[in-house]
Amino acid sequence: MRKGITLIFIISLVLCQAQTDSTRYDNPDSLDIRANNIPTLSLNDLEGDTQGQDMSGLLQSSRDPFTNNAGYNFSAARFRVRGMNSNNFTVMLNGVQMNDPEIGWAIWANWGGLNDITRFPENGQGVSENDYHFGGVQGYSNIDLRASTKRAGQRISYSASNRSYRNRAMVTYNTGLNSKGFALSASMSGRWGDEGYVQGTSYSNLSYFLSLEKKVDDKHTFGLVGLGSPSVRGRSGIVTQETYDLRDDNFYNPYWGYQNGEKRNSRMRYSHKPIVMLWHDFSITPTSKLKTNIYSQFGQYSQTRLNFDDANDPRPEYYRNLPSWPIFNGEPELAPALADAWANDESFYQLQWDNFYDANRNNLFTVNDADGVLGLSVQGNRSKYILEEAHTDPNLLGANFNYVNELTDKNAVISSGLNIYRYSSENYKVVNDFLGGDFWLDVDRFNNVETETSGNNPLFGENGDPVDSDLNNPNNVILSGERFGYDYDINQSEVQFFTQWRQELSKVDYYAAVSAGTKSFWRDGKMRTALFPEDSFGESEKATFTTGGVKAGLDYKLSGRHFISANMAYMSRAPLTRNSFVSPRTRNTMVGDMVNEKISSVDLSYHLRFPNIKGRLTLYQAQIKDQASILTFFQEGSSTLVNFISTGIDHQYRGLELGLEGNVTQTVTLSAAIAQGQNIYTDRPKVTTVVDNDNSVLAKEEAFLENYRVGRSPQTAMNFGVNYRSPKFWFTGLNFSYFADNWLEPLGYRRTSTAVASLVNSDPQWNQMLAQQQLDNGGVLNFFAGKSWRIDYKYYFLITANVSNVLDKTDFRTGGFEQGRPTPQTLDLFPNRYGYMYGRTYFLMVRFSF
Repeated sequence: MRKGITLIFIISLVLCQAQTDSTRYDNPDSLDIRANNIPTLSLNDLEGDTQGQDMSGLLQSSRDPFTNNAGYNFSAARFRVRGMNSNNFTVMLNGVQMNDPEIGWAIWANWGGLNDITRFPENGQGVSENDYHFGGVQGYSNIDLRASTKRAGQRISYSASNRSYRNRAMVTYNTGLNSKGFALSASMSGRWGDEGYVQGTSYSNLSYFLSLEKKVDDKHTFGLVGLGSPSVRGRSGIVTQETYDLRDDNFYNPYWGYQNGEKRNSRMRYSHKPIVMLWHDFSITPTSKLKTNIYSQFGQYSQTRLNFDDANDPRPEYYRNLPSWPIFNGEPELAPALADAWANDESFYQLQWDNFYDANRNNLFTVNDADGVLGLSVQGNRSKYILEEAHTDPNLLGANFNYVNELTDKNAVISSGLNIYRYSSENYKVVNDFLGGDFWLDVDRFNNVETETSGNNPLFGENGDPVDSDLNNPNNVILSGERFGYDYDINQSEVQFFTQWRQELSKVDYYAAVSAGTKSFWRDGKMRTALFPEDSFGESEKATFTTGGVKAGLDYKLSGRHFISANMAYMSRAPLTRNSFVSPRTRNTMVGDMVNEKISSVDLSYHLRFPNIKGRLTLYQAQIKDQASILTFFQEGSSTLVNFISTGIDHQYRGLELGLEGNVTQTVTLSAAIAQGQNIYTDRPKVTTVVDNDNSVLAKEEAFLENYRVGRSPQTAMNFGVNYRSPKFWFTGLNFSYFADNWLEPLGYRRTSTAVASLVNSDPQWNQMLAQQQLDNGGVLNFFAGKSWRIDYKYYFLITANVSNVLDKTDFRTGGFEQGRPTPQTLDLFPNRYGYMYGRTYFLMVRFSF
């Protein structure tokens, strides 16, 4: 069926091309006139939130027929380009890589809302030539922030939406480069909403951008760029299907409840990480240029959540609050009453903020020898519940040098780059709200020693084992602004170098590049934990890795309308710091036998380029080997947190990408994008289960993941669209997207010998533990329309509307995860959790330019 649809589509476009290729569009000037007078609706004009970030920079406007048609429409299903994580995609601002040093991928929210500035990036698909950076195997995107590149004029816009936010206002001012060699570009936008599509969520954001540029003479140009996007966002969570069914709502959000008649969310995300760049372009000769960029990023990133001690778990969706618990516990007669309460009593399915305040205000407590001072007593209401605020505050300083030399006699270009940076992040917790209490006592409630004592002093357990979070500050009474629980820095330094040669010949264009680098990282603990007094305070050993890579590619021109391209790459990459420490909250211990990741990729593409039809068909294969991951969860049986460490994780990604766009008539365009992949695990990673409290190893074994599918993204995605553009400057279109072969990510812990040791393969739980769930296939219909007016050839007014999921399909699962906690005997208590595609949403915009 899929092959038939694709074949019919290709034939129809080729026939239309044969009829129109020799008429109007033979004249390139005619094509330019049409493009200038009928506005192009960019994907950013339709963008309403950041939920499609997995599409990386390819969500931006692009001339590539696959990404141009797939980007926005595929994002609803959390599609990942070629099935890979976004740390394989390189994002740059002014040629400087902006991928986060700790997690590997770029965080678009750092400049979210600045659509007028970021709308026209330079993109590359897969392995490709890149004058700014060696790049990744998924592609790259470079956003030029120079003021002189922004079209002179002013732009004001307002948008309304029911997605993550309700309102967006934006104003942009660009001078262009004036006669004195000066240019200025400034933009500001606000996005806000008391509640988004999901109940209990909220959004508040104010983004800013300023770029100054001065051309001193023909050789020297200087510039300064500053941008940021401070935001506060109320989050939503995903739960089990039992919980969704109890509420008859696939978008049930357990993170909020009423306080004084107003909705309050316990999971608030605060982010403000400004970026500042000072750059200098030096034209050494008419054909060679050196660009220097000194850059910095700093600020704050934090998330709140409820914490509790000597109290019941406050989460409404806690498994003991669900009807499945009494059934499992041998009391099935209690289940109907629980189900009825979930349907009708908000005290069961919402957070009870008043109860938290009551518990704290009625908990008079005396702390003896407070703050480690003998004889000092502190009395007050000790909070049983608090809203804690977990920080990861970055501080980055770097320098980037980029040299480009055009060899006009050889029709070639040499480009080289050197990037040096030093990064650190402060990781700690503070109390956001004591919820009516006076203080919080900083003890580790996950310590498995007995903490009941004969007095009111919890400094020591019955066995004399300390349970303080910080022995340097024993019996620490936490007041407002004081750090508790954990406090450590992650430090990282890196040097990256690459050089590239590219040349254009009569029939062949080709490039080749090499890279080399070194990366070091270490932990610096600010607390001496009671669990690991000798391995938590001060600096850890420094881990250092040497990396490198090679890549090459060529385009063979069959004719001016047809060409074939091929690319290959092999590179090594240092492991991510987040996967390199066994438990950075508590100690300096690193994962043993860490090695570089090895990445290889090859692809072959056929490109079709006519004035009235364009297309690309790509076949690709990539491998990523020797990855590591760490998962921490509460393990049944041991009654403590465990760290599940996986090393030697190998993936293979192979498939095809097809993109086509063509004009059926002068006003009607058909388009298609098809991604078909087979992404699998190719080996059995080594896994180690380590008790979080004492570093003891529960098991060393293999996870039987070979031939399981890589999850997190549909492996088949198709989009078919029709677009009508009237000569009277209005346009409309429909897109239908279809998604299949979407699997939940398999958790290695459930696929070990230890996990099924108590079973034989005829037990029903055997398949429950080992089987990987495939999500149902589904499709979605999207609609867009718009109208523009040009007044006196000076003013420009545009209205656009986008409706996603027109048919309001609310039962399509886009992903989820397996819980790590279950044993074969408790699978029904800890089933998978799922997320659903939003139902019908809209995004409306009016824009005035002059």
